[in-house]
Amino acid sequence: MNKFTKPIWQKNFAQVYKSSSIIALCGNVNDKYVSCDSDGYSGILDWLYDFCQKSGYENIEFFSPAKDFFDIHSEEIKLIDTGSGRHKKRPIEILADRVTKECIKNDVPSSVWVVEDASFLNGDRYHPTPEENDAWVKLRISLNLCRNNSKLILLFNDAADVPGSLRASPDFLSQIVVTKPTQPERKEFVHYVLDYLFEDEVESVANAADSLTIARLEKVIKNACKNIRNPSKVNIINEINLEITGYSDNPWKTFSKEKISALKELLKAEIKGQDYAIDITSKKVGSACLGITDVVYGPHSPKGTLMLAGPTGVGKTELAKQVASILFGDENAMIRIDANEYREAHTAQRLVGSPPGYIGHEAGGQLTNAILEKPFSVILIDEIEKANPTIWDYFMTIIQDGRLTDGRGILCDFSNAFIFFTTNLGAKESSSCDTNEEASQIVRSSIESYFSDINRKETYGRIKSGIIPFNKVDDTVAKEIVEKQLNKIIANAKEKEYSIQFSDKFIGFVMDKAGFGSEYGGRDVTNKVNSIIEDAFEEIYLNHNITADCQIFINDIIENNDGEIVNVDYSFIEGTTVSTESNEDIVPKIDVIKPIHSQETVLTTDTSSPINETTNNSSWTYIPRRPRN
Repeated sequence: MNKFTKPIWQKNFAQVYKSSSIIALCGNVNDKYVSCDSDGYSGILDWLYDFCQKSGYENIEFFSPAKDFFDIHSEEIKLIDTGSGRHKKRPIEILADRVTKECIKNDVPSSVWVVEDASFLNGDRYHPTPEENDAWVKLRISLNLCRNNSKLILLFNDAADVPGSLRASPDFLSQIVVTKPTQPERKEFVHYVLDYLFEDEVESVANAADSLTIARLEKVIKNACKNIRNPSKVNIINEINLEITGYSDNPWKTFSKEKISALKELLKAEIKGQDYAIDITSKKVGSACLGITDVVYGPHSPKGTLMLAGPTGVGKTELAKQVASILFGDENAMIRIDANEYREAHTAQRLVGSPPGYIGHEAGGQLTNAILEKPFSVILIDEIEKANPTIWDYFMTIIQDGRLTDGRGILCDFSNAFIFFTTNLGAKESSSCDTNEEASQIVRSSIESYFSDINRKETYGRIKSGIIPFNKVDDTVAKEIVEKQLNKIIANAKEKEYSIQFSDKFIGFVMDKAGFGSEYGGRDVTNKVNSIIEDAFEEIYLNHNITADCQIFINDIIENNDGEIVNVDYSFIEGTTVSTESNEDIVPKIDVIKPIHSQETVLTTDTSSPINETTNNSSWTYIPRRPRN
């Protein structure tokens, strides 16, 4: 017969049992544990019943704020009757009356009252009423005066739920923390229920179930055994992942090698002028997908931690968004934290939530709630230098251990998250540098000084290898951004089922206005392009009904001496969805406002250009010529 190692709380309980009249068990009280005979596993109520019976107690009663006094060996459930009106009693008052009544009897044998869900004996756990406080005091006094050594055992979900009226008299109260199972305890359980697995496989399953209780682990193993008699280690670990994250398959492991190889090019298509940053990010993400990160840093560390540094508008945030989109198919898989909201020391607590006893405790934390909801995600901490330095205490725990406990005591796993920090440190000092290498050195030096000034050198040591300086946006990159934005506008129109096309003359005009480096980076270039397009489209959209299949050809912009747009040279072809009251067939009508001159455009059937659109009325495709340098 197997003999199991008793958890520490059972040993502590045995030590204080004889000397304490009130015992509070706090924490993981709804789990399964080594049975009283150490030959299997049972719930805490069964364990307490067996333990008290072996200790010589004949009268063992169980009470619940919802079920009144009940028999643990009966499936019948009796809901508590608290009365009504002025005769209504609270659960704690019902319990206190019963215990007091039994304690004052001289001929009653020693009794044990076990209270399940003691956290809910009071109406408000943190603000008991005077009547509830009186009931707790009545309980304490009754047990103190009891001559037959009767006991009260309370099961609390959280140590903070123990009423102050009990904590005020520590001589009568023994408080024991029931922790979650340790790795050896999980391993022992896995070996007990899956005795056909090899020792190293048992170890792997126990490690994968790090955040699970024995009860949840038992449920997972039962699910794995439903369709397979003796499930393999892989089957069981997949079930564990499903239980913990909601995903049966780990997205990091389903990323194909072909997609990993193409990652760099996918990012370069979206982020212009940042080849170095993309190279480093691609390697780091690739290592995570191939499992290299787990081998080098351990399975509990985040998949990657990078600090993207550089001036505003160079693509730092966009890089994080694109990684989230490529990895998980959705930009919304990115958890974004604006560090500007955490300037004060006390605001850092919002990441994990308020501690017990404070308003908002049950709400949890902004970061911990987000990772519980989306365990597979990209986390972006934007402009980290603007936050109070105390925020690094939390992120240091995440970077080092891959986990963080929120204010409610829930362990949050960050081992499937990729973390980006962005910063503008050194951007101003490096703005006048002639080369990217010189600017990079200044940025790195500024970041090191920042960590030194806030006395976080250990954190700097952890994050140093992940610092990626971004390049400034020069004229060449600005022109690439202009072209990308124009293509994006064309694609947006296509999604709405109509087409927009630009002549080479118009593209040249946009390049002249927006295609040059800016101290505000690529964001400023994009804004300039959008402003020009918006002004150009205003006249067109006011004069025409934009419907499906319509086509807009913008040829040129005419400005006055002040740079204001006074006219737009364009053509418009109505779509086939224009409503009509007649029964005649709808024929596309060409409404030419100003002619497009043939020498400035090319008609071709080639569809290889990124800026092209085939009309629904002919076989030709309109492609503007590239602007000359």
